[in-house]
Parts: sequence; C-alpha cells; structure tokens
Amino acid sequence: MGCLSTLWTALKGDLRRDPRQGTADSLEKTDEEVTIDPTPTESPSDEPAEHRFLKRRETTATTTSSFTVSERSRRYTNDSLSSLARSQEPRKTARRNTDDRISSQITNFRRRVRRRRTSDSDEMANSITELRRRKRKCLRDDIKAAMVLQGNPDLQFIPACALEQLFQQTTVERTLEGHRSSFKTEIQSLKSYICSEAMKLFAILAWAESEPLIEQFYQNQFRDQHLPVDCRINEEDFVEAFRLGNLRIDKHPFNNYQWTDRNIEDFCYNYQWPFLSPVFSQDQFRYHFHERTRMPFMEERHRSQKESFFSVVEEWRIHRDHIRTPKLVRIPDQENEHPVVAVKKLKQMDLKDPEFDAVARAEVEALELIRNLEHPHLVNAVAYYTKGKNHYIIFPWASRGNLRDFWERDPPKLDHKFLTWVFAQLCGLAEALRVLHHSHQERSTRHGDLKPENILCFDDLNKDHSEEVTSSRLVIADVGLSRSHNEITAVRKGATRTQSGTIKYEPPETELQPNEPRTRRYDVWSLGCIYVEFVIWMLYGPGELDHFRDDLSTLGENTRFYVIEKAVGVQHRTAHVNGVVQKWVDWIKNDPRCQGPTAVRSLVDLILARLLIVDVSPPSRFRSLHVPTLLEVNSMPSADVPSIRFRAPTFDFSVSSNSVAQSRASAEEVDDAMKSIVERASLTAEDRLDWINWNVPTQSGPKRYGNRLISSDAAERRDAQNEYRFTPLDDNWKYAPDAEIAQLLFADPNVRASASPVLKEPKLCPRCETLPIWMPKHSFSDTLASLKQRLHSCDLCRLLAKHVESHVDDDHEVVPFFRVGSSLTVGNRQQLPILSLYSTQSESTLGFNGSSHELQLGFSNLPEPGSPAHLKVLTWWIRNCDNDHQCSPKNETFLPTRVLDVGTDSDIVSLFCDTQGDTHLGRYMTLSHRWGAPTQHRKFCTYRSNIAQHRLGMNIADFPKTFQDAVKIARALGIKYLWIDSLCIIQDDEQDWETESKLMEQVFSCAYITVAASCASGTTDGFLRTRPPRDSVTLRAKNVSHYYVCDAIDDFKSDVDQGELNRRGWVLQERALSRRTLYFTEKQTYWECGNGIRCETLTKMNNKKASFLGDANFPNSIDTYVKGTKIQLFQSLYEKYATLDLSYSEDRPIAIKGLEKRLIRTLQTTGGYGVFQRYMHRCLLWQRSGNALRRIETFRGDPTPSWSWMAYVGAIKYMDVPFGRVTWAEDIQSPWSASDSIHAPCGVYEQDNDQAVLQPRGIRALAWELLNMCSPKNLILDDPSRCNSRSLRYVIVGTEKSYAPTDRELVDMYSPENSVLNDPGRSSSQTDRKVYVLVVANTLGEKDVHERVGVGVLQESLIWWSKPPLSIWLI
Repeated sequence: MGCLSTLWTALKGDLRRDPRQGTADSLEKTDEEVTIDPTPTESPSDEPAEHRFLKRRETTATTTSSFTVSERSRRYTNDSLSSLARSQEPRKTARRNTDDRISSQITNFRRRVRRRRTSDSDEMANSITELRRRKRKCLRDDIKAAMVLQGNPDLQFIPACALEQLFQQTTVERTLEGHRSSFKTEIQSLKSYICSEAMKLFAILAWAESEPLIEQFYQNQFRDQHLPVDCRINEEDFVEAFRLGNLRIDKHPFNNYQWTDRNIEDFCYNYQWPFLSPVFSQDQFRYHFHERTRMPFMEERHRSQKESFFSVVEEWRIHRDHIRTPKLVRIPDQENEHPVVAVKKLKQMDLKDPEFDAVARAEVEALELIRNLEHPHLVNAVAYYTKGKNHYIIFPWASRGNLRDFWERDPPKLDHKFLTWVFAQLCGLAEALRVLHHSHQERSTRHGDLKPENILCFDDLNKDHSEEVTSSRLVIADVGLSRSHNEITAVRKGATRTQSGTIKYEPPETELQPNEPRTRRYDVWSLGCIYVEFVIWMLYGPGELDHFRDDLSTLGENTRFYVIEKAVGVQHRTAHVNGVVQKWVDWIKNDPRCQGPTAVRSLVDLILARLLIVDVSPPSRFRSLHVPTLLEVNSMPSADVPSIRFRAPTFDFSVSSNSVAQSRASAEEVDDAMKSIVERASLTAEDRLDWINWNVPTQSGPKRYGNRLISSDAAERRDAQNEYRFTPLDDNWKYAPDAEIAQLLFADPNVRASASPVLKEPKLCPRCETLPIWMPKHSFSDTLASLKQRLHSCDLCRLLAKHVESHVDDDHEVVPFFRVGSSLTVGNRQQLPILSLYSTQSESTLGFNGSSHELQLGFSNLPEPGSPAHLKVLTWWIRNCDNDHQCSPKNETFLPTRVLDVGTDSDIVSLFCDTQGDTHLGRYMTLSHRWGAPTQHRKFCTYRSNIAQHRLGMNIADFPKTFQDAVKIARALGIKYLWIDSLCIIQDDEQDWETESKLMEQVFSCAYITVAASCASGTTDGFLRTRPPRDSVTLRAKNVSHYYVCDAIDDFKSDVDQGELNRRGWVLQERALSRRTLYFTEKQTYWECGNGIRCETLTKMNNKKASFLGDANFPNSIDTYVKGTKIQLFQSLYEKYATLDLSYSEDRPIAIKGLEKRLIRTLQTTGGYGVFQRYMHRCLLWQRSGNALRRIETFRGDPTPSWSWMAYVGAIKYMDVPFGRVTWAEDIQSPWSASDSIHAPCGVYEQDNDQAVLQPRGIRALAWELLNMCSPKNLILDDPSRCNSRSLRYVIVGTEKSYAPTDRELVDMYSPENSVLNDPGRSSSQTDRKVYVLVVANTLGEKDVHERVGVGVLQESLIWWSKPPLSIWLI
C-alpha cells in the first residue's frame, strides 16, 4: 500500500505541473502514457474567406503535443512495483486487477476532459470566425446596396461618389484590423496605400470577400491606375498582366501560389468591372475603354433611338457623378435626378476596319476642333470613346428636339422679347458658320449638311431652366459630312468627295458642277433655305410652313429651293431660285408687318440678295462688273485669283433693279450683315430699326399652292382670284425620283449588285444607236408600222412597239414620244409613262450619282420578294418615315384585344390574349387580306372551340401561305406582334365580333404598319411571290457608262386602287385608318404614308385623292382644302365605297363607321349614315350609278334610313350641283336636331363611348305634288320596279339662284369655306329655275311617314305651288 500511495502522490504532482489538465482530485491512478491534441480541427465553414475565394490547397497540418509522465516518476514507480512484487508475490494477481481498474478510470476521465476542452475551443474559434464573416458580409452588403442596376449583374456598377463614401479611412482601417493576423505589413501603411492609390482595388477585393489579399498588391506596387487588368499565360506557364492597350505590367501578384487560373479569370472578367465605370470630365475628350467596361447609364435600355445610314443616336440617362462637364451638361437640382445625354454610335456599314477607323477619326478630329472653339451655337461633344471596335460620341441631349420639331409648335406672340431672341439665334447660327469656316489659319471645316434636323434646340445653360422659347438656344450639330480642308482658300483644286447633304437644302452647284470642288459657300445656301422656313414659321405658324413644303414638293419643279433650266445643250445649263420660293418671299414682303424698314424685311432682302444666289465665285478685283447669274457646267473657278475681304461699318445687302448681280456671300459676310441688322434694331435713338411694324394686326399666310399665290400688284387681284378658283379632282398622278431612299440604298454594294443586271449588248437600229433619250426633255416621233418593221433587229424599237400599239388606231399614225423626268411618255407629256430610265452608277463608294441628265437611280430588275435587298428597301422606307415624317402612331402602348406573338425564329406562334389595359410598349403589324372563295382557300380561324389551343401555340407550318408571309415580314422588320382578323376575332362568337368591330378604328390607326396582301386572291396564295419578268434594254450614253430603259410599272391606280383586295368594302376603312401601308402587288411593292406613295422602283407618286386616303392622320388633310374640295373628297370616298363588295350586305353601315366618325370630328359637325349636317343638303342628293339599287332588308342593329345610300346595295354617285348657284331649303330639319328627332319615328339613343348619343333617322320636311300628275323625265328612281308614280311626292332640297353674284360675293365664294366649282357668272332664267328634289313615297301606310325612292332635277314651274305641302317624316 505504501508503494501505491507513493505512485499516486507522484501522479498528482505531475498533473498539477501541467495546467492544461483537469484537477488532480478527479483523476484515477494510472501508469499509461496520455497524449492530447490541444488544437481543434477547423470545420470547412470556418475556413478563412481568402481560402474560400482562392480555393487554395489544404496546407495546414494538424499540430500535436504530448503529455508524458516525468522520467523520475516513471523510475520511482517501476522500482516500487518490482520490490512490492518480490515481497508480496502471492498477492500479485489481486493487485494487478486493482491497477487495471484504476488505469481504466483514469483513461476514461482524461477522455472526458479532452472532449470538454475541444468543445470549448471550437466554440471560441467559431465565434471569432463568425464575427469576422459578419464584418465582411456587412461591407459587401453596403457595396451591393450602392450598386446601380442591381437586377442585372452584367450591367451593375457602383457610382464614383458611393465608392468614396464607402471606403473612408475609418472604414478601411476597421476592415484591415479585422484581418490583422493575416498581415505582415503595418495596418497604417496598408491604409495609406488603399486610400491614396488603391481604393478601387480594395473595393474589388471586398466585393470578393478577400480583403487580406490587398497585401500582395501592396507588395507588388499594384495601383488603381493599372486597372482594368488582363492576365495571360505565357509559354513558360507564368501569368503575365496587361493594362488596356496591351501595356505590360511588370510586377503583379497573380503568380502567387494562391491564385489559380479560375481565380484569376474571376478577377479579370467579373469582379473588377462594377468598379471601373468611367467618369467624363471637361478636361478630357478622348477615351478608350475595354469592351467589358460598364457605362454609367441609369437604365438597362436606351430611352429612345434614331437611326440613320451612318449612325445610331440613342437617348441615355447618365449618373450625375460620372459626367463632370458643367459647361456642356446641366446637372439637375434634385439629388435623385440624373442628366440625359445623346450617345451616337457610328455604323461601320460595309467598310473595312482601317477604313472605318479613318472615317471615325476624321469626324472626331472635326468634333474636337469644334469643341475647342467653345462657340455657343456649335455643338460641343462631351466625349468620344471607343469600346472594343465600336466608336461612340456623347453629346448633350437636346431636350427641345431639333429645329423641325421646334417648328411644329405654334410660335409665341410676336413681341420685342421673342423677336430679339429670334434674331439673336439667327445671328448666332451665321457666326457659328463663320467660326467653323475660319477656325484656323491653315485649316478650316465645311459642314456640308445643314438642315433643320441638324440644328438642335438646347436649354440655355446661362439662363434658369424654363419652358419658354426664349430660354433655349439653337446649335448647329452633326458634322458627319464635314470635311477638313488643308487649303485655306474657299475654292480648291480637285473634286469634292465628301458625301453630299440632304437634297432639299443642297445648293445648285451639286448638279451644275458635280465634279468640281465644293466651296464653303455651300453651307451659306443651306443657311438661306433654313432662314426662309424660319421666317414663314415665325410669321404664319407651322400650318403655313407645311403648306410651303407641300408646294415645294408637289407644285414646284422639284423639291429643292432652286430650278435647273434644262436646255438642250449641256454647256449652258443654268439655275435660278425656285418660283415657289420666290412667290412665298413676295408674299412675306407684301405682308404689312414687314413693309418698309423693318428687321424682318431686311432679313428677307438679305436672303434673296446674298444667300440664295447661284454664283459662288469669290469677289475679285479682276472680275467683270457684269457678273453672270448662272453657272456653266464646264466652268472651273480659278484657284489663282486672289480674294478680297473687307468689312464696312454697315453691311449693304440691298438690291435694286439696276444693281449688278452679286455672288453668294461668304459666312463672314452673312455674319456681318446679320450683326448689322441686330445692331440697328438694338439702337435707342430715333433711327432704330423696328423688328416689325407693331401697329399691324396678325396676318394669315397664303395657304396652299405656292405657284398660284396672289400677285402683289393690286391691279392683278381679279386675275389672281380667277386663278385661285377651285378645280375639280382628277386622277392625274405626279411622278418624281425617290432620290433620298435611292442614295441610301445604293450606298450598299450588295444592293447595287442586285440592281444591276448582267450587261447584255443590245441590238439597235441606226436610229436608236444615236437616239439621245438620256437627255432631259428630249422628244422624237415614229409610227407603229416603222417600229414593227424594226422590232426584230432592234431591242428598243421592240420595246416601243409593245407599248404604242394600245395608243394608236392606225399603224401609220405619227406618234410623238417625250422624255419627262426619268420616264418616256407617248402622245403628250401628261400621259402615263410607258418606259422608265434608270442608272445604277455611283461616283464613289460613299458618294452618289449626281447625274446632270436626271437619270434616276433605280432598279431595272426588282429584287426577289423577301430577299435581303427587298427587305432593305422596306426597312429604309419605314426608317425614313419614322425619322422625317409625322406618320408613325403616337400611342405605342395600345394593343388590340388579341394579337399573335410572332417572336423571332421559333416555329411556334401563340395567340396573345386580353392585352387591353396592358401598358407595356408593343408595336404590332396588321394584315389586310382577302379570305378567298371557300372552295379554293381554306379558312384558318379562331373559334370558341380552339382559342385555348391557339393561346398555347400554333405551328407556322400549319398557317396558310399568306399568313406565313406576314409572319416573315413582321420578323424581318423587328415587329413582335401581328394582328390578323380571322385569328384575332372569335369567328363564331357574335358578341365578340360586335365588340371587336367597334375597335377597328383604333386597331388600324394604332398599328405600326399595315401589310396589304394585294396580289393574293386568298389565304393560301401568299404575297411574297416571284414577279413577272420586266423587259429592259441596256443603253450607253455620253458621259454615263450605262443606263436602262425598262417597262414602266409604276401604276398604283391599277395595282392597288383597282386591285382585287381593294374591291373589299372593309379594306377601304383599313387603308384610310392605317397610318402606313406596305402593298405587295403582283409587279412590285408600294409604300403609302402621309407623305405620298413610294414605289419599289424608287419612284415617288402623288395625287389629291391618294393623299386624302393615305393621310396618316386621316382625314386631317381635308382641312387644307377649300370648301368645294372638301365636299368632293368625302363624296368621292363614299362613291368608291358604294362600289365595293361585302360578304354580308348588312355590314354596309358598319364597315365604314370608323371613317365616318373621324370625318365628323374633323369637319366639326354631326352626322351619320353618309350624311353630315354641315353639308346635309348636298349629302342627300345622291343617285344610283347604274342598275336599280336593292334595298337591304335586315341590318346588324337598327335599320338604316331610306334617305341614306347605306340602306341599299349598288353603286351611287352624287348629283352635279354647281357650287355657289343653289339656295338650300330651310324647311328641311336635320335628323340630328335633338328637340325634333326625339319624337321622330325610329329615333333612338345608343351608347357610344360611355355617352348617350342621339342616333336619329327621321328628317322633318315638306313634300310637294306636281301639277296635273305629270311624269317628269329628269327623275332617277332608286328601284323603278317598286314605285308607282301616282303616289310620289317631292321634297325640295335646293333651288337654283336667279341672279349672277356680285364681285363681293365672288370674293366671298373664293374663300376656303365658300369655294365655287363652276363659273358663278352664268345666270339662269328668272322665270323657270331648276329645283333639286328628293322623291318620296308613303310605303308604310302612315300618312306622315314616307321613304325616299329617288332623286331628280325639276323645273320650278312643275311644282303645284297652290296646293299646301304635306309635312312628313322621312325615314
């Protein structure tokens, strides 16, 4: 026992000396060695964050320590046990058992202690790790909260100000302290490094939860300026780091063992980009960004977009902290608001990369030059940057649009403040040109494309923000066509190769001298054109400016401000100001507000005297005093003639009748002249020049038809009034080359290739070999007999004979041929063209043919329907209309109840239902088509039984061919939704049909475009079909390599108006309500919008009737006509509709209801059933236009009254009632008079747009009888078989006047509301005048209720005046 006590004491002593063990009192005796691991094993969740990010290899080995009983105790214990064993051998077994028990107890106790110690250590380690993780997570959450566009990981970025606020010194220090154990470098050194040189770098690591790695970047002296970084593996398997532009970074941490390939890729391609959004400053202009750079825009998509041939301009909202250009962009006052900028992306087109870079570099150099000028009326670009291979330019956003947009609003009152602003802007534009032209002693720039679209209206940054016009500033923009000149002189050697500007504002030298160098005075002509339009808008408003443009495009010789005199000899072609422009300017001069010495009159004189001048020769001491006012084609200005520049105290630009003609002014001279006007108008002395004559009331403009303007000479006023008389409508078409679209298309080499057929040497007779039909106004004659003799040996004679045969009765009759425009007519110049002349030549890859022979750029062989070239034509039509016209729908948030979602390239199309109330943007296309005969064309419709399946999806392969083609066109044009009546209206649901038919006006008027399948007779035909071959002959002309004479196929009347599709009654409404329509006909495709008709042959067509139906805002254009034209327009519309076919005759009032509603609103009247109250008497005088009319017995809804032609089936026309010669009966009471109609038979109220609207049908009138029951001959009965002449009565609608109107009445009649059609001076007999009557009969059995049965013209003497008339209800 003593030995055991000694052992126990020794054990207790050793245990006390080891503080890591438990208390000695709880231990049992043992002689075993005990080993304890004091370091707990870390779980994967406790792994440091930098290990998780880099996923480094497990390198930490388990550390162990041993506890061993001391050697002294071990020896003592062994000796004691040996002695005890020898002395007490018999008790050996019992003691061994006791020792085993004690050892077991000690071992178990130590195990319990070890488990408790490990648990405590784990808890402590987990707490420390969790605290560190929470700190990192808190910082990362702060970064995430500061991100813009958090919902899109590919676009999100952190604003510059947020970065500075998040990583202040205290935050950085606190974050580093949390990782102190990971650093060998002092915390203060790291903090200083981060805050001064590596804030973005530290933010990137914090975003990746790998802050300790900042020490590696610190040790390698890696800074923010090295970002963005790109890493690559070299041949030796080492990582090389590069900055943008392949600038190598010598020292970097990416070769550290902790960085794997995956980690490096994550850093370079993901983590760094949210922190590298650029900041644009006033001091820097050019930037170069990596293609992954995230621009600091506040939305995922641009707000708006405008695309041209050379660029795309998008509207973006940029973060306020990333644009620091206070001189260029106004920062909103509210902290949560951000400025808007315009981002222009240059288009590469078909240029190779080096060519594209050169073009971009030239524009950027010009912009940088302008930016350095800091002129308030020249656009100052904010920045230019490249992103990958793309080139971008940032401009301030013109919140008020361009000058054309500006002119759409009404001008303010002409007061001193407004006119001061106007002249300040016009003077500023002139000065801007002067600065642009003379910006450097050795280098200057010409704009080359001045037009209203390139003059932007900005808020004036020097004034407080206001909606007033006078707080804005006009700025010249878009120097895309500008050209930097190395020569300082205005006249240079060598032809100009810069792309020409917009045709309308081009000066005459572009045609007269197409191969000569263009001077800087090119811009002065364009400025003069803009000045003219500005004055018209300022004095008369936007309506008159539209009239001027219409006159210029439809009544002038061409769309330009000048006219070329097309003489036979090429050497003497001349130009002069367009007569339309001259007459409008004369009107302005004779405006009482502008007469005498006024600033406006001085401006107009300056325009005509020095700006719109053909001669561009600079003044010279060697020039003759008698300067010619024309340019000869082959004249070459001499570059050796010295120029003289001077400035007089006051610039004299007046031109008297005896003055010598001057050359076009330079920009410097225009600027001097404008400043002289402004200075004189700003004087305070008595010799001050008034802006206008203030004591004269506002004057109206000349309305439309500029070539018929009233002369300024009072003695010629009566002749002018006679010239202004109303002329009847006709179907004569005007043709003109579609040069604007042709230029855009033929810049594409693929389009040029498809337009040019394989050259085939033609067979020509001796006459045709020398026939110069390429010359303007050329004419020749021949006989059909002669043409037939030569048709086998001459291709041109064969072509002529084919078209002449239908124009002559005798083969030996001499037939004249005339060159008109780019066409050939037969008989006279007013006939429809029989042949078309085209050229496909261009002067350069970017230039266009400025042919002096007016050979139209066009297709001799049209591209295959649906081909890339064909789709490009359609795309440019739409794009041009979107950008330059006002035809596209204003409301793009409306979708019909059901539409087809065509997607992009899927084989499945689904029916998108219940879209009403859906406010997301959605352009849709409507299809106008024929269903076709049921026996030949299968129906593909939506019924109640299959609508659920159609919602899930329909296979395009199951569609009829016409529907398949519609889907193809919609996808090609980028239109997501398609509306087809048979699929979007439930065909066997009467209630749905009733609801949807009332929405037809909105469905078609809100459609982005309508596609008309004109060449398809039914649903299975399709409309993308191969065209019939077009006969053409290739000829060669002097100075023109090749041109083509082809069949003239531009016939909109036959192809569309009289086509099978337009024979449907519903289609007339679809056409008129549609804003823009693509017609796919058998021969070609046509485009119709508010600006006329465009042909695929690149020809434009127009006439009054077509313009009325094609009005994008139908029928607003009717307001531009005088009263007589208005009446004739809507009467011709109804006459046309009455001839059209309807599957169900009861739809006759419904299929045109949408049009009628619009006409009623536009004419500001009431009405219905084809009758307007404002013109009620004329509307009632309709008659059948052929066989007997058939009465429609049943209608959808209420019956149609008998006095309406809509109650019958058959063609009608209106009686020829002379304007201004009839007195209308006052005893006919309108059916829209509520006080009377409420008691009328069948008078009803119906709900229309949530309002109770009276829909009466009864007309109160007096019905007369004729003397002796005579049977007049001039009666036209609607259905003669149904009427008995003995029961007829007659309602007098109007009576012929018995006197000739006075001169005063003539003038009144020529006013817009009282125009006359026939000569009002022709008087009729005073004894027996004509009366215009409705023929009525009592067909219902009630004495006072009658129906109309016809119409007639009677002599007044036939009326039984002595017998009182019967007061009737005409229903």
